[in-house]
Amino acid sequence: MMTDKIEITPFDAADYLDSEEAIAEYLDAIMEENPALYNAAMQDVEKARQRLAVTNVQAPIALAA
Repeated sequence: MMTDKIEITPFDAADYLDSEEAIAEYLDAIMEENPALYNAAMQDVEKARQRLAVTNVQAPIALAA
């Protein structure tokens, strides 16, 4: 008898919302498939946008002397 263990990790939609285009497609799908999940989807979007804001912070540009 095999006793292989399966590792299950939590799913976070925000991990896959890596652009405004992905966010728009996600919200379109939610509204089409199950509008009752809209509030939960907006929480995913907020988390994703916070992550995008952190990763899109640009380093200061050094000016030539």
